[in-house]
Amino acid sequence: MTAARTRKIIGWVAVITFVASVVMFYPPWTRFIVYPLTFCLVSGFTWIIENKKDRLAKGFDLVFFGVVMGVAFPFVLAEISPNGLPSGLDSSLEIFKNIAILACAGAGAGILANHAEHLEPPKSVPPLPPAELGALNQKKLDQISALLLAEKRQRTLHTRLLFAILGALIVLCGILLFR
Repeated sequence: MTAARTRKIIGWVAVITFVASVVMFYPPWTRFIVYPLTFCLVSGFTWIIENKKDRLAKGFDLVFFGVVMGVAFPFVLAEISPNGLPSGLDSSLEIFKNIAILACAGAGAGILANHAEHLEPPKSVPPLPPAELGALNQKKLDQISALLLAEKRQRTLHTRLLFAILGALIVLCGILLFR
């Protein structure tokens, strides 16, 4: 399957699950609305990321999508429901709102920050002349290499720890959302 076809399928899945969420506004389906909303959030998020837009547009799209899915859609759901929200849906909807806003706004802001970083001209360091390069002794080069290696190991450890915490949070949110 080509990448364009995959993006098209993901986009249609997002649209279909959004329509299913709108249809589920009406009782007795209101209590099940969190499931298609979550699927719509994941597929819409993936579709925006996989879309062939520039980084600036992707960042703004993600932030806007997070606001719509995390603030506007649950607010409209609460206002439209004639009998109010079912008892268990309040907490599930609150968790969904937090996940939508944090995931989309965080990813969108990260993309925008990356775009802004690439707008700065790179700092160029003039190369050392060969005579000065020969003046550096091997001991100094070994010390610098050891420091860089230790820093790289520490960054790798911090990255693994961060991803482990992030994975645990995602699992915890999934358990709280779908219980």
